[in-house]
Amino acid sequence: MSTARRRAAARKAKPGRTGKGAYYYVEVRPKTQFATLSGSWDTLKWLIGKAHAHVERGRLVPDSPDARKVLDALGSSPRQIGGDRFQAQPRSNIPGAAKRTAPQKRARRRNAKKAQAARRPA
Repeated sequence: MSTARRRAAARKAKPGRTGKGAYYYVEVRPKTQFATLSGSWDTLKWLIGKAHAHVERGRLVPDSPDARKVLDALGSSPRQIGGDRFQAQPRSNIPGAAKRTAPQKRARRRNAKKAQAARRPA
Protein backbone atom coordinates (compact mmCIF):
# COMPACT_ATOMS: atom_id res chain seq x y z
CA MET A 1 0.00 0.00 0.00
CA SER A 2 1.38 3.40 -0.93
CA THR A 3 2.00 6.12 1.65
CA ALA A 4 -0.79 8.31 0.24
CA ARG A 5 -3.30 5.49 0.53
CA ARG A 6 -2.24 4.71 4.10
CA ARG A 7 -2.69 8.37 5.04
CA ALA A 8 -6.13 8.47 3.41
CA ALA A 9 -7.18 5.31 5.24
CA ALA A 10 -5.93 6.62 8.58
CA ARG A 11 -7.78 9.96 8.35
CA LYS A 12 -10.33 10.70 11.00
CA ALA A 13 -13.92 10.60 9.77
CA LYS A 14 -15.82 13.88 9.94
CA PRO A 15 -18.44 14.21 12.71
CA GLY A 16 -21.72 12.50 11.94
CA ARG A 17 -20.45 10.55 8.92
CA THR A 18 -20.09 7.12 10.53
CA GLY A 19 -23.34 6.95 12.49
CA LYS A 20 -21.50 5.83 15.64
CA GLY A 21 -21.49 9.18 17.49
CA ALA A 22 -23.47 10.25 20.54
CA TYR A 23 -25.40 13.00 18.71
CA TYR A 24 -27.55 13.58 15.66
CA TYR A 25 -26.42 16.57 13.59
CA VAL A 26 -29.38 18.53 12.19
CA GLU A 27 -28.22 20.98 9.54
CA VAL A 28 -30.61 23.92 9.34
CA ARG A 29 -28.88 25.76 6.51
CA PRO A 30 -25.84 24.97 4.36
CA LYS A 31 -22.50 26.51 5.31
CA THR A 32 -22.54 28.51 2.09
CA GLN A 33 -25.67 30.39 3.24
CA PHE A 34 -24.26 31.11 6.71
CA ALA A 35 -22.62 34.51 6.91
CA THR A 36 -21.34 35.99 10.14
CA LEU A 37 -21.53 39.71 10.80
CA SER A 38 -24.45 40.03 8.40
CA GLY A 39 -26.63 41.76 10.95
CA SER A 40 -28.50 38.60 11.93
CA TRP A 41 -27.34 35.41 13.58
CA ASP A 42 -28.78 32.30 11.99
CA THR A 43 -28.32 28.81 13.33
CA LEU A 44 -26.19 26.53 11.19
CA LYS A 45 -26.58 23.20 12.98
CA TRP A 46 -28.36 21.66 15.98
CA LEU A 47 -26.95 18.74 17.99
CA ILE A 48 -29.53 16.38 19.48
CA GLY A 49 -28.40 13.57 21.79
CA LYS A 50 -29.26 10.03 20.75
CA ALA A 51 -30.93 9.55 24.14
CA HIS A 52 -33.45 12.25 23.16
CA ALA A 53 -34.44 11.10 19.65
CA HIS A 54 -34.42 8.13 17.28
CA VAL A 55 -34.54 7.55 13.53
CA GLU A 56 -37.70 6.19 11.93
CA ARG A 57 -37.89 5.69 8.15
CA GLY A 58 -35.20 8.29 7.48
CA ARG A 59 -36.78 10.93 9.76
CA LEU A 60 -35.71 12.11 13.19
CA VAL A 61 -38.38 11.43 15.83
CA PRO A 62 -38.14 13.11 19.28
CA ASP A 63 -38.25 10.99 22.46
CA SER A 64 -38.09 13.83 25.00
CA PRO A 65 -39.94 17.14 25.43
CA ASP A 66 -36.71 19.09 24.90
CA ALA A 67 -36.01 17.38 21.59
CA ARG A 68 -39.64 17.89 20.53
CA LYS A 69 -39.33 21.62 21.27
CA VAL A 70 -36.18 21.90 19.12
CA LEU A 71 -37.62 19.86 16.24
CA ASP A 72 -40.92 21.78 16.33
CA ALA A 73 -39.00 25.05 16.03
CA LEU A 74 -37.47 23.90 12.75
CA GLY A 75 -39.20 24.74 9.49
CA SER A 76 -39.59 21.10 8.44
CA SER A 77 -39.11 17.55 9.59
CA PRO A 78 -35.39 16.66 9.41
CA ARG A 79 -34.55 13.99 6.81
CA GLN A 80 -31.49 11.76 6.99
CA ILE A 81 -28.69 12.49 4.53
CA GLY A 82 -26.23 9.89 5.83
CA GLY A 83 -24.82 8.57 9.10
CA ASP A 84 -25.98 10.76 11.96
CA ARG A 85 -26.50 13.77 9.69
CA PHE A 86 -29.93 15.24 8.99
CA GLN A 87 -31.12 18.20 6.98
CA ALA A 88 -34.06 20.49 7.71
CA GLN A 89 -35.31 23.59 5.92
CA PRO A 90 -34.87 26.84 7.87
CA ARG A 91 -37.98 28.38 9.35
CA SER A 92 -39.65 30.72 6.89
CA ASN A 93 -40.08 34.40 7.60
CA ILE A 94 -43.38 35.18 9.28
CA PRO A 95 -45.21 38.14 7.72
CA GLY A 96 -45.65 41.20 9.92
CA ALA A 97 -49.47 40.81 10.00
CA ALA A 98 -49.10 37.45 11.74
CA LYS A 99 -46.94 39.00 14.48
CA ARG A 100 -49.19 41.92 15.45
CA THR A 101 -50.40 42.07 19.03
CA ALA A 102 -54.01 42.77 19.98
CA PRO A 103 -53.38 46.49 20.79
CA GLN A 104 -51.57 46.91 17.46
CA LYS A 105 -54.52 45.33 15.62
CA ARG A 106 -57.02 47.64 17.39
CA ALA A 107 -54.94 50.72 16.59
CA ARG A 108 -54.64 49.66 12.96
CA ARG A 109 -58.42 49.19 12.65
CA ARG A 110 -59.05 52.55 14.34
CA ASN A 111 -56.60 54.31 12.00
CA ALA A 112 -58.14 52.62 8.96
CA LYS A 113 -61.62 53.83 9.99
CA LYS A 114 -60.29 57.37 10.46
CA ALA A 115 -58.69 57.30 7.00
CA GLN A 116 -61.91 55.98 5.40
CA ALA A 117 -63.97 58.67 7.16
CA ALA A 118 -61.58 61.38 5.95
CA ARG A 119 -61.94 60.23 2.32
CA ARG A 120 -65.76 60.22 2.37
CA PRO A 121 -67.43 63.31 1.00
CA ALA A 122 -69.24 65.30 3.69
